[in-house]
Amino acid sequence: MSTYKKLMEQMILERPSKAAKAAKAQGLKYAAFGRWEDPGTGKVVAKSKGEGPAAVLIPVKGDDMKAGGKVTPSTKATKKAKAKQKDTPEIPDKPKKKKPLTKKEKAAAKKVKDDNKKDQAKKDWDGKYLGGVTGFKKENDRENYKNKQTKGGKIQPPMKDTKLYPKGADDPEYKKDQAEWEGKQKPGSSWVRPDGVHAAKSKKTGEVQGFIVNDETPENSYIAKAYGDGELMDRDEAKKRLEVDRQKGVEDFEDWKAGLEGDEEKDTSHMGGNFLANLFGVKVPSLTDLFKGN
Repeated sequence: MSTYKKLMEQMILERPSKAAKAAKAQGLKYAAFGRWEDPGTGKVVAKSKGEGPAAVLIPVKGDDMKAGGKVTPSTKATKKAKAKQKDTPEIPDKPKKKKPLTKKEKAAAKKVKDDNKKDQAKKDWDGKYLGGVTGFKKENDRENYKNKQTKGGKIQPPMKDTKLYPKGADDPEYKKDQAEWEGKQKPGSSWVRPDGVHAAKSKKTGEVQGFIVNDETPENSYIAKAYGDGELMDRDEAKKRLEVDRQKGVEDFEDWKAGLEGDEEKDTSHMGGNFLANLFGVKVPSLTDLFKGN
């Protein structure tokens, strides 16, 4: 194939008209001068008629090379071809395959993406924790203030300090700082979080577990302590221990009170029952009476 023919074929296929698209769909091969041949037989079977993108593919019955390479289709065939190709859908060109990136190029692209992500995260962080109601101009200012409030990390982060944590318990920075503080606690230790939750760190696993202790679940403090000691205590056992300690507290108080009231021969300046009666003008109540509401 001559260089001219190759250039013409490339131009036609890169900027296809209706004729070129139809020929491509039929599997025809360009044969120069607007002619299209069947690659199986090598014979011209169609030609382009018209100019530019509007040109249509016309079937022919022969290849008249003696007539200067011109092929004259019948009028009927021309009309039929125009009608058929009027709504011929465009055949999209095959997308060019992109050259795969090298390992070095992939690493560079990943670094750019990660750097952009970090820069955006820093901007978002600065917008939340610097300036405005926080009053901090720099990140170091905030860090120095936090160290002062936590005594260098010895006590828990102040959850209610809105300068440090604008969203309180739901603030991401508070959650991060609290988790870091709890991670530094010794296994077997327990503490009460700023939100009132009793937490303990297991001696066995080192994991931290929180237990809500309130008027409805006072026994959870026993469960928390047992967890810190590396033990698992069920709720019934915790309630039993709570009741035992309550009863012991009542008995110890009664013993102490009886010692104050029962010795009238002691010096009245001593902390005896007479002293309390003279001081307050009332009898010291029984702890049992206090619990019963008498």
